[in-house]
Amino acid sequence: MKNLISPLGVRPMLVALCFACTFATAALTGCDLDFIKSADNLKADVHKSMDVKNFSEAASIAQRLTEKAPTDYESYFLLAQAKAQASDKNAAIVALEQAIKLGLKDDEQIDKNANLDPIKSMAAYRDLMSASFPSRKGMTGIFGSDASGAVSIREGNGKQVIRAGDIVIEVPADK
Repeated sequence: MKNLISPLGVRPMLVALCFACTFATAALTGCDLDFIKSADNLKADVHKSMDVKNFSEAASIAQRLTEKAPTDYESYFLLAQAKAQASDKNAAIVALEQAIKLGLKDDEQIDKNANLDPIKSMAAYRDLMSASFPSRKGMTGIFGSDASGAVSIREGNGKQVIRAGDIVIEVPADK
């Protein structure tokens, strides 16, 4: 009988059998196999769910994505978008803050993202953006505080960029 067992022993066969049983059980029960999906596959799944406006599913997948890729700012940015659209605004702010901490440095990308519109009127959003991007010059006053997420004046590259909603005006900066 000992001659029938490979020199490696029985352990590799048991491991292979366990994996086969896990996959078969998951396939038969409709279990989600996200634990074997790559981060890129999960990102694609989040985008698909967002495209069909299934925001709760997108948020769930994005949450698993952040667990798989905890240092990837894009994972948290996707989570922020999904949570904002799913009306979980506080969680969206937390996820956006984490995305910024992990390397999301493009405040215009954030401002232009329509999925984040539900949180842009929040004081927490304005505070986060002001603290994270100190060069931002939000315009308040006559427009009121609710419009500050949609109205801004920025200087850079020898010009001023004035934004009010979907209207953008670029003028040479005064010297």
